Amino acid sequence: MNITVVDPPVSYNFAVRIVSSEFNKLEDTYFSEISGISAELEVEEKRSGGISDLVFHLPKSTKGSRITLKRALAPMNSDIIKWCFNTINNDITKISPKGVTISLLDRNTGSPVMTWVFYNAFPVKWSMGDFDAKESKIAIESMELVFSYMEIQ
Repeated sequence: MNITVVDPPVSYNFAVRIVSSEFNKLEDTYFSEISGISAELEVEEKRSGGISDLVFHLPKSTKGSRITLKRALAPMNSDIIKWCFNTINNDITKISPKGVTISLLDRNTGSPVMTWVFYNAFPVKWSMGDFDAKESKIAIESMELVFSYMEIQ
């Protein structure tokens, strides 16, 4: 019997792409941490009367989480920073949703192991990491995105 041993994917090798003709700086999409990739089916509980007291779970809709992207602080001329602040600081009629892809990459070949595609994503929060004179850490910014729906490829 031949058993093929497959290296499990590693979480440190990933790529982010924001699909937009206005984002043309490759260095603008380097991130050090990503969290919040999830989807959840909301359910409504309905109790049945009578002796059994059964609980039925009825599906409602799919709920996406907020995706958090973290990276070293980028200059203010960064296309992604401009997108974040234009979205957050302007009225909702100026929101410009984008497609966002996050790919987990094979550590040996660099080819995608799995890719998550988020449709109609836009930023809802931008924050700056803590400043601490006792530490010699890199200044980290984070941004949270919401999306309409996601696909896994």
